[in-house]
Amino acid sequence: MPVFLFLLSAQKASGQTTIAFNLTAALQREGKNVRIVSLFENPRLESWQKPEWLASPDELPEDCDALWILTGQMTPDEVRAFADARCAGAKCRYFICTTLEEADDADKIAAYTKGFEQVFGRQPDLIIPNKLKAHEWENNSRQLFALGDAFGYEKITDLLPECSRIHELPLDRKTVWEVPVDQIRLAFEKLLTQVKELL
Repeated sequence: MPVFLFLLSAQKASGQTTIAFNLTAALQREGKNVRIVSLFENPRLESWQKPEWLASPDELPEDCDALWILTGQMTPDEVRAFADARCAGAKCRYFICTTLEEADDADKIAAYTKGFEQVFGRQPDLIIPNKLKAHEWENNSRQLFALGDAFGYEKITDLLPECSRIHELPLDRKTVWEVPVDQIRLAFEKLLTQVKELL
């Protein structure tokens, strides 16, 4: 039975699809059988044109190593209904994606996760800050410290930067592993290492 990797966010365009697709590419390269399930309409995911990496929420494959579950902005009750119906007895991990765009996002994330702590029985396995703007370090730093205090600093991943090259990858049908920018690849490599430790 696969490990279920839930990506959650209270915000739209928080990086769920980009994170799942690029980490799937890396895990596939290492010989892992990993698929992506989107529980919402996701043209961005389809634009990468890798149908063999996708799975239907109605027909989950049992012969793969892991399944990314992209939830969009589903509520805890909606995620619980899916998990109870599809993931009973399976190993589940869950990650919170955030852009930290607003000054009180750290507080919002802490409140947002309360319902999911009841679904999964624990705090998030990782908090993934992404699409961060380099010129907003004061806001980013303040909120990252607040997240570390709330969830534990070991659960806060390295920052994934905002970059037009990442945004344009689906148009070129490429992944971050093909981008000639060491900083971007390094950030995703560190995230990949943390995710692999949880499989």
